[in-house]
Amino acid sequence: MDETQKPLTEEEEIAAVKRARSRQVYANNLEKQRARNRAKYAANKEYYRQKHKEWWAAHPEKAREYGRKKTAEHPERERARVRKWHAENADYRREYKTQKRNGPDREEILKVMRYAAHREYLSREKFDEIYPRLLTGPCEICGVMERMMIDHCHEKNVFRGVLCDKCNRGIGFLQDDPSIIRKAAEYLERNI
Repeated sequence: MDETQKPLTEEEEIAAVKRARSRQVYANNLEKQRARNRAKYAANKEYYRQKHKEWWAAHPEKAREYGRKKTAEHPERERARVRKWHAENADYRREYKTQKRNGPDREEILKVMRYAAHREYLSREKFDEIYPRLLTGPCEICGVMERMMIDHCHEKNVFRGVLCDKCNRGIGFLQDDPSIIRKAAEYLERNI
């Protein structure tokens, strides 16, 4: 025994033995208790699901924190769970997306989806400013008013303008290089 520890009294020894015994009983009965809980849950699944939904609705912050913690602790398990859910609910997801896209907020949803692809180099204010031109045109190069796209510089990651799909692709295929584009224009002028 360490000299700094004082010896236990008889009552303390009895209490320590009782605690050890109760820990042992708990450990021995843990699996039985879990089996009882699983059976109880299986018999009343809908009741417990409803209670679960009510708790999540009543405590959104705690629920989000719990979800973040669970995902951080077991990322692979959570990814597998999400993949499984997506596979099992493909029809539901498709129907939900269709309803959402074709619902009363259709225009706002499409606008948000379109902005999401460009948020790295385009502020929301600038996007709101150019959004009408995306819907109607005209293209800044050819003047066409269909299939409008947002053009941006891939090297500097900055917004350049609103172009039709063909002009945007053409610039991309010509490697965004003004000298190649000039040579292409000279070639066309020579051979027309």
